[in-house]
Amino acid sequence: MAGATRLNGPNELESLRRDIAASRDSTRVSISICAGTGCRAHGSMDLFDEFRRQLEAQGLSGVEVRATGCHGFCEKGPLVVIYPKKLFY
Repeated sequence: MAGATRLNGPNELESLRRDIAASRDSTRVSISICAGTGCRAHGSMDLFDEFRRQLEAQGLSGVEVRATGCHGFCEKGPLVVIYPKKLFY
């Protein structure tokens, strides 16, 4: 994020979550790759780099690839979610 803001409780966190969700284009394809400790240990950042290389090679510049926090299921990592269909790999 561009500037860090201190959140003072769960209500502010929920408000921030709603603001971020409302600002996203719900039809745009994006790929979220877990960058949590467990997934990183299983190569998620290599996967992140490879997604970017392949999308560029295919001329798919409209697809966003982002590293995210933990998705859970660390033992099954690296984890990927493709939006807007919410495909979970």
